[in-house]
Amino acid sequence: MIVTKSDLREYIREDQRMQPWPSNPLKRIIGAGGAMVRWKVYLRKCEYHHNVSQNLYHKLAYVWYLFFLKKYERRFCSEIPINVFGKGLLIWHPERIIVNPESTVGDYCSLSSGVVIAQAHGRCPAVGHHVEFMIDSKVLGGGAESPIMYGLVQTL
Repeated sequence: MIVTKSDLREYIREDQRMQPWPSNPLKRIIGAGGAMVRWKVYLRKCEYHHNVSQNLYHKLAYVWYLFFLKKYERRFCSEIPINVFGKGLLIWHPERIIVNPESTVGDYCSLSSGVVIAQAHGRCPAVGHHVEFMIDSKVLGGGAESPIMYGLVQTL
């Protein structure tokens, strides 16, 4: 959870280390690679201003970044809520990603197109660190007795 400015810088730095800006300046502006990096920056800034919203500045900044966050969610037909993913988020293909806001995902997670992380039977999944979700992966439900962790292959 991002609660300080140094946390915000660390999360953005790790996200950009995992998925850097495209080297071509034109792709930074109009390409999907630059859009994904901007989307994650808006996600992190929205998380920060939501978590420290004690005064009017943070509330207005939260609404400002939420507007841009929703713009990219509509562009990619995806829903990635705030305060779900740890640092080092990597998005290979940003289309059709659906994540429940009550879920928790650890650091250094990578997502591909069609990933669904949702609740089942009133329980939301808790995913560990260093997990990669490939195309059309689904994680439904969960609980303390069924964590998804690094190096673990689960068939649901």
